[in-house]
Amino acid sequence: MFLYPSYRSYYKLKYSDLQREDLIDLVKFWIFMSFFITVDMMFGNLIPLGFFIKGIILVQCVIPYNPTAIHFVYENIIKPSYAYLEENPYIRRLNQYFRQQQQSYHLLHHNHNDQLDYDDFHVR
Repeated sequence: MFLYPSYRSYYKLKYSDLQREDLIDLVKFWIFMSFFITVDMMFGNLIPLGFFIKGIILVQCVIPYNPTAIHFVYENIIKPSYAYLEENPYIRRLNQYFRQQQQSYHLLHHNHNDQLDYDDFHVR
């Protein structure tokens, strides 16, 4: 389930002159996979014949790589679900917390290193 798509991602990144659309397709695929696995872990055992239904969905979306099916699922299920979650006050607080953590990390680690790199450049 992950080997072929991860190989295709690697191959595109290494050997293709990627356009913005290619990167969007890759990101949508990995968002789809994380959403699919999460839903499967939560509700997978509750669906009759769920194993076969999941197999059909994965075959349609993964082998052969089919960005149209992934785009359909992303636009009609994932995007509205995540848009709904963005309005949740708890999710907003989590996003704010992680944004602050990321900013403090960059302030601590990158400003000092950038200054050193800048100084090294001028010495050479």
